[in-house]
Amino acid sequence: MAETRKPLRNRQLRTGTVLDPHFVHPAEGMTFSGLWAEVAIDGQVLFDRCGWVHKHLIHVRRAIAAGRLVRRVVHGQPYWAEAA
Repeated sequence: MAETRKPLRNRQLRTGTVLDPHFVHPAEGMTFSGLWAEVAIDGQVLFDRCGWVHKHLIHVRRAIAAGRLVRRVVHGQPYWAEAA
């Protein structure tokens, strides 16, 4: 009997946590983006073979703490931007 696979998106785990996966690959250099900022603040890395993601998230968190990367809102929509 073939196993039926359920999609991962918006799947609720037994703990009550809703799983909303994002699959990313490293960008060139140490760049910032809204996705990386959100992951740095509220994400959980499930697999990082070489440790690159962990190191990059440290870099992003430090930029946020130093005020170089800030969260702004325009017309009710939040976004991340490098500070001027």
